[in-house]
Amino acid sequence: MVIEIHVPIPLRNGFHAFGDIYRPVDELTKAPTLLSWTPYGKHNPGPLHVIYPKSGTDPSWISDYTNFEAPDPVYWTKYGYAIAIVDIAGTWLGEGNATYSSGAEEAEFHYDTIEWLAKLPWSNGKVGLSGVSYLAVSQWHVAALNPPSLACICPDEGWTDFYREVVRHGGIPCTSFFPYIAHRWGAAITEHEDLLEEAKQHPFFDALWESKKAKLENITVPAFVIASFSDQGLHTRGTLEGYKKIRSAQKWLLVHRRRKWEFYYTPRIVEKQRAFYEKFLKGVTDSPVEKWPKVLLEVSDRSYQGNFREELEWPLSRQLLTPLYLDSSARSLSFSQPKSSSSFAYDAQGSGLEPSRAIYQITFDKETEISGHISATLYMETTSGDDMDVFVALFKLDNESKVVGLPFYAVYLDGPLALGWLRASHRELDTTLSSPEQPILSHQREMRISQNKIYELNIEILPSSVVYNPGEKLCLVVQGTDITRRPLKEVFARHDERINDGMHRIWSGGDYQSRLLVPIIPDS
Repeated sequence: MVIEIHVPIPLRNGFHAFGDIYRPVDELTKAPTLLSWTPYGKHNPGPLHVIYPKSGTDPSWISDYTNFEAPDPVYWTKYGYAIAIVDIAGTWLGEGNATYSSGAEEAEFHYDTIEWLAKLPWSNGKVGLSGVSYLAVSQWHVAALNPPSLACICPDEGWTDFYREVVRHGGIPCTSFFPYIAHRWGAAITEHEDLLEEAKQHPFFDALWESKKAKLENITVPAFVIASFSDQGLHTRGTLEGYKKIRSAQKWLLVHRRRKWEFYYTPRIVEKQRAFYEKFLKGVTDSPVEKWPKVLLEVSDRSYQGNFREELEWPLSRQLLTPLYLDSSARSLSFSQPKSSSSFAYDAQGSGLEPSRAIYQITFDKETEISGHISATLYMETTSGDDMDVFVALFKLDNESKVVGLPFYAVYLDGPLALGWLRASHRELDTTLSSPEQPILSHQREMRISQNKIYELNIEILPSSVVYNPGEKLCLVVQGTDITRRPLKEVFARHDERINDGMHRIWSGGDYQSRLLVPIIPDS
């Protein structure tokens, strides 16, 4: 392959972005381009098996030229594609000032890069996008601008609402992953956007965060969206929202519960990506894509044990939204409403000798599949302070009441089924966006609470897909701290700026019908 290093790319503001371009030696056959727009440095290949040894990525799958979360140039040039790895304008050795996760300036410069690449002498005039995480996020933003030469996108695990999915979960500030990426992206010889300072100055969802929310309804380009149920607290929500809301007539969804980097580089998945690009970048007419189901959904039983099933849509139209009512006296979940009210309290800081969490369970007497969006309505009060941070998780327990761990957050195999969060002062819903199974917070103002007063809290629990066998249990956990914890040296979605104090009490039954709302899929 031919390698061109630090190639200047002219931008509309008079400055340049810079990219490394890998292309086939044969210039007689015009090549389509796969573009990855990255904050991590085009010059710095990131061997995932070294950086993240628990990622599951086999080193034999990728060459030493593979940039972090980007396609492998050796593989793709072999099949007649050019690969362009381009630094976000203004980052690293770039010119001008850098902005991040933006549908404004950054996406416009991304647009300019697409059009410049399409006009190069060796190009066939078509550009596709590829990459994981930020390299997927940027695809949503630029595709919403509809560059003429952009032929298709393949976002693999990319948030679409930076505020709700990264900066604040349920209104609770993320104190680990968000600060980490804000620093990691901040490599530049010029000025760059200070995301941490912006988060302090803009605690509510305002015009700044609106500008960083993808305009999904403007996307019409063909799309192959790869999502997972395992990236809870980072990409799961946004990627599925992306598929739901883009207006592309030709769109496909592959949703799994595996480790994201491993899945992206798995050879059979790379081949699936290539089939997609062959159709839309090379014009292959006899393409296997024609026979793809609109949705290929993994329904998990155990870690890396599940069935991929063809579906027509997401969420599934045949779902039965089913309430599971909390009974605090028995610490159970039930299909029927408890007639009498009861309560259970836990120490909101998880300290001392009082219970540190509330646990509710239901045992299924027949095979039960839960696939889709989940919500919790909890009636709660606090004995101290004027706010509450509430952390919620769902687990699967086997018929011996042992936790069935599932892939989680890119490198773990012992995670929960699904997560949810809420800061009570952010409890106000956006009624235009919310549904019973997906309550969406408005984040427009702070609504403090009073001690020893019961409030209704509606909590979005992130989507999932799992099957329970007869005798297995669904377990709901509610507490005042992160449900799962990892060593501080590991990058994770932590929430250490909590405001909790005293005891949190959950009320159920009678006038306080606390419940889960789960999407049960009837037998096919």
